[in-house]
Amino acid sequence: MSTEQTVNQIVDLSEQLENTQTSISEQQESRNAPIFNIITSFLQANNLQFAKAEDVTILWFRVKGTNGEWTCYAYSKELERQLVLYSVFPYKAKPYKLPAIAEFIARVNYDMMLGNFELNFDTGEIRYKTSIDLGIHIFEHTMLQGLMEANFASMDTYFEGFMKIIYSNISPEEVLTAIECELDAC
Repeated sequence: MSTEQTVNQIVDLSEQLENTQTSISEQQESRNAPIFNIITSFLQANNLQFAKAEDVTILWFRVKGTNGEWTCYAYSKELERQLVLYSVFPYKAKPYKLPAIAEFIARVNYDMMLGNFELNFDTGEIRYKTSIDLGIHIFEHTMLQGLMEANFASMDTYFEGFMKIIYSNISPEEVLTAIECELDAC
């Protein structure tokens, strides 16, 4: 191999390395982008109105499903690179309904693949949670969209079930059976 060929190979390798470093640099910038900013840009890109909390990285917005409407909030933990998305059921369970709601949630959560329902026994608040731990991964709009879709679909699917348990005397087991039958087209 001639000296000229060797120099040309070194130049080619140098250019490849420079392109790789640029690509790595872009990935690190994207990886280091605040989760909060990505959520904000996603909501803006989808024309969703939202409100921001002043001192923490929380965004609130409304969601309207087929079976109801509720508030959703996204909470980003920037240092840990984590995001939690909550859909909050708009009605609180009265203390005497807590056992039935808790049973319904336990039955629903048992086969849940992505996320889970939660019940605050002190306030009666019911919410659905999906979350992601990004670690070193790049957080993109498609990931957020998938997280939101799973969250909203679950709240919408079980919305009427919570309404029936809160405002009637139908058992949690009967309510869940009816929902599952509707989903499976019994």
